[in-house]
Amino acid sequence: MHSATDNPVGPDRPIAVPDPLEPVDLRLVPIEPASPTGPMPPDAQASAPGGEGRASTYTELELRGAVDTAVRDGRAVNVAALVADWGQMVGGVERAAAIIADETARAKAERAERERQTAADFAHRRFHAADAAIARKEHREPNRRKEQPRVQIQANDRQLPEITTEAVAALKGWNDPPSMFIRAGALVRIVPDERGRPVIQPVLDHGVRWALGEAADFVDAVTAGRSTILRSTMPPMPVARNILSSAHLCSWFPPLLGIIESPAICLDGRLVTEPGYDPQTGLYYSPADGLVLPPIPDRPTPDQVAEATDRVADTVADFPFVVENDGSEANRANAIAALMTPIVRPMIAGRVPLMLFDKPQMGTGASLLAEVIVTIATGSSAAMTQAPTIREEWGKLLLSELSAGRAVIVFDNVTGILSAPELSTAITQRVYNGRVLGRTQTLKVENQPCWIATGINIALGGDLPRRCVLIRMDPKDPRPWLRNRSTFRHPDLLAWVRSERGRIIAAVLTIARAWIRDGRRVPDDTPLLAVFEDWCECLGGMLSVMKINGFLANLDRQYEEADVEAPQWGAFLEKWHERFGETPLTVAELIAELEKNASAPYIDQTMRGCAPDEVLEAIAVRGKGNQKLGQLLRYRKDTRYHSGCMLVRAGARNHAVQWAALRTASTRRPGQATVEQFAGGEDAS
Repeated sequence: MHSATDNPVGPDRPIAVPDPLEPVDLRLVPIEPASPTGPMPPDAQASAPGGEGRASTYTELELRGAVDTAVRDGRAVNVAALVADWGQMVGGVERAAAIIADETARAKAERAERERQTAADFAHRRFHAADAAIARKEHREPNRRKEQPRVQIQANDRQLPEITTEAVAALKGWNDPPSMFIRAGALVRIVPDERGRPVIQPVLDHGVRWALGEAADFVDAVTAGRSTILRSTMPPMPVARNILSSAHLCSWFPPLLGIIESPAICLDGRLVTEPGYDPQTGLYYSPADGLVLPPIPDRPTPDQVAEATDRVADTVADFPFVVENDGSEANRANAIAALMTPIVRPMIAGRVPLMLFDKPQMGTGASLLAEVIVTIATGSSAAMTQAPTIREEWGKLLLSELSAGRAVIVFDNVTGILSAPELSTAITQRVYNGRVLGRTQTLKVENQPCWIATGINIALGGDLPRRCVLIRMDPKDPRPWLRNRSTFRHPDLLAWVRSERGRIIAAVLTIARAWIRDGRRVPDDTPLLAVFEDWCECLGGMLSVMKINGFLANLDRQYEEADVEAPQWGAFLEKWHERFGETPLTVAELIAELEKNASAPYIDQTMRGCAPDEVLEAIAVRGKGNQKLGQLLRYRKDTRYHSGCMLVRAGARNHAVQWAALRTASTRRPGQATVEQFAGGEDAS
């Protein structure tokens, strides 16, 4: 028999099991008996008192050792050979077979236990890496949780409200500093994921029960004779559920707006640099390991602002931003604004637009730029996701990403037309409302992230064009991924960003504080995008402090190139007006015209040749073409296009709605009716 200390296999020495197992003849393997004084010679065994029995015992140990060695090494036990060699020495063939069977079973059980323990040790190291990261952080940062005396709560023979009141009081004392919060009316907590990054997790009844066990000692009062004793018990589940169901839940826990992983600045210039919950902003600051933040001047001097500007601009110096035809560097200015946005997000009261990193070919660096921004903001790699190709998937994806409380959400390598009403809603609304997967319950989550999308020649549809800011890059190289990195200012940009992260963040905070101390002045020529006015003013003002021009100067190009639907509808309505003038058409008459054009010799010169893609898709649906096309026309009603035309509803004929394509007052020609005249019945002049 071998003790545990004799086993050379352990967590640091995994077992390699040959497959398939090859039978091995153990008769050629010399086996030394397991004895603290070494093997005893046969003549010594025979001459010793009880020598015959002792020799038999040592022989049995040798046989067991041979079997144990074979099992430990993963080899098959050749029972027939062992019985033939050892049978006479251990008292017969049956005795040898019994010893071999017994030792084989014992050795296999021992080996299985070692393998199980090895797997358990690996799982412990793998799945508790986040706990190790937290432990290192707590070692570096003093524990700020106040030491509270253990509260004892009697859990039996009392009314539920009375027990709940004491349990809530214990939870409040335990939750200081806060680790459980209220977010969008629901109880949540911040926990580390498998990489140690903080994520927001809903707290259900089992989570509340765990917290109650941490906050108080629950006991049952039990009568023993003439006395009453207190016996420990589990926190009652009805109490946990009663807490979650209470109408006062939001008053018991602090509100949580989101998680930040880099220091932030508020609109009054106050810095959020203390790890943990900041009650004034509702943000939870969880810095990554190794972040060292240089001092931030309270009133930055011009030299300090210039140095900070160089630091921020140096971060994006190697990207091939397109210079506009008018010579403006709008794409570079917008990229710097995108880099600064996650850090200054707490001082922006409204929404932030989707930053569109566009490129003509792969290998340009759009994904790298997104990775750089996320690394600066969070200290870790970007958790990039793919834009769904099915509309029904958008709601699930957005609810999942927003529930996790991510500071930056990146849609990488967008293909086709990016058009999703759910995404448009998420970008512009403070609270996003979505349905929980697999349940009828809807969930409301605070909407505070920064948005990024990357792709090749991205096309936008629906309401997204006005919710985006374009950042166009072009390396002017057929194989940009093979460019000579020695010509770059930072050949390994991500490594440089990780080492300089603290200084880059300090530079952004310095610029933001300089803008605040300067009175938060905004240049008069700063474009103000609807819904995103706060973002435009903050970033436009900071870029003016940095003396960087061109912010949002490429909006016209963005609307012309990225918005594929508006130009199509403008050309379609212009051709419609050219063909029918002010004559109204029903949906059925419009479909008949489009189908008749399908056989025309010069289809490009017909209405069908100018029809938007969504119109052709609608009339291709058999039996539902009228309904789908009618919905499209209602959605485009009264929209003015650059072609000078717009679609208006022109009453009804035989209970069928009529539509007409008219010119606006600024583009009408003599003798043509304008929109206003058509609606009001005036004469054209």
